[in-house]
Amino acid sequence: MTLKTNEESQVARVVPEHGALLYTPNEAAQQLAIGRTKLYELIASGDLRSVSIGRAVRVPASDLNRFIARAIAMSESQASSRVTR
Repeated sequence: MTLKTNEESQVARVVPEHGALLYTPNEAAQQLAIGRTKLYELIASGDLRSVSIGRAVRVPASDLNRFIARAIAMSESQASSRVTR
């Protein structure tokens, strides 16, 4: 797994070397550097989407990217609001 930077938005994107579109919960948690329990909390809260294929739960790579972009935007927004106080 490598990270590439999208020049238009300057947001790091998770780009699978092997072309995977879906990740197991363990793989997705590893990509976000969080625990599996936290990943399931994010899914349950709606902050991260998942798909079910039979009994298997998978997290789309595109949703990992969306989650990271939102987290960066929120972090930047909070940082700028602290500066303007």
